[in-house]
Amino acid sequence: RRMVAGGGSTAAERIRFGYRVCLSRNPSEEELNRLTGFHAKSVERFRADPAKAKDVATKPLGEPPAGVDIAELAAWTMVGNVLLNLDEMLMKR
Repeated sequence: RRMVAGGGSTAAERIRFGYRVCLSRNPSEEELNRLTGFHAKSVERFRADPAKAKDVATKPLGEPPAGVDIAELAAWTMVGNVLLNLDEMLMKR
């Protein structure tokens, strides 16, 4: 939701924002292209299954902000999950 609310208006801007928040760096072109493609495929999948989109977008956070496309929000939730599960996101010592 943070990427949607303050990350910009395009998928690339939002992915760059997510990388800066999570990893304190910008994504490489390859990383950007992969996540942009993943986002687009996720939107298609969630448009085909609105019930799944609602589950992903609202559990456990609750109802989405007014006027937000549920399929888009679910896709951004998936992109956020990818970022949060990167090895680079975890501190290792």
